[in-house]
Amino acid sequence: MRSGVAGLAIRSKQAYATADIYVPREAWENQTAVSLRNFLAAEIVAAVSEIVLRLARKGIHIEGDELKADVRNAVMQFTSASKPDAKV
Repeated sequence: MRSGVAGLAIRSKQAYATADIYVPREAWENQTAVSLRNFLAAEIVAAVSEIVLRLARKGIHIEGDELKADVRNAVMQFTSASKPDAKV
């Protein structure tokens, strides 16, 4: 069963990048909202980190550290909004 980040694509000419995040049933079935949010948050951070790394390998400069810091801040807000006892 697939889980995590896959299918990373850099579209230089169109100036965007994509990544698929696979969410296995175990990540959401009978889990709390907090658990699912934490899973999604971790995978989003991983996807952005992989995109930054791939861009660097291709010689495309972006402010990767700033982007990753912004994503971490957004993830902190996203995960802190969770209600611990809510089921998905």
